[in-house]
Amino acid sequence: MKPIASQVDALKIPPVKYVFSTNMTGQHFPEIAEQIAPQGRFGLIDDPEPFDLRLIKVKCVSTHWENMFTRSVFQTEDMDAQHDLLTRLSKMIDGGKIRTTLAEVLGPINAAASGSDVRRAKW
Repeated sequence: MKPIASQVDALKIPPVKYVFSTNMTGQHFPEIAEQIAPQGRFGLIDDPEPFDLRLIKVKCVSTHWENMFTRSVFQTEDMDAQHDLLTRLSKMIDGGKIRTTLAEVLGPINAAASGSDVRRAKW
C-alpha cells in the first residue's frame, strides 16, 4: 500500500476538496488531514477506532458520517426517504446506469451451505 500523500503529489493536483473514506479511516486519517483542502468536506462510512479530528479543525473541514439505518433506528421524520433512495438506486441498476463490481459468485448463503457466500469484487 502506497502512502496517500505521495500518490496525490504524483498526480500534481491541488489539495483535494472532497474526501470519501470507506475503509480503514483511522489508519489513513493523518494523511487525509494533510491532503484535504481548507474548508474541504470529509465523508466516511466505516467505524474506525477513535482518531483525532483536531487535525482538520484548523482547516475548518466538515465531517459527514453516513449510516443507512439512521432514519429507521431513530424514527426520523424523513424515514421514508430511505425507501425513495433505494427505489431510485434499484432503477439505476436495472437501467444499467450503475453496475456492480461483483465479478464472481462462489456459492449460496444458506443454512445448508457449508460456509458462506463468497463474492469477489472486481476493482
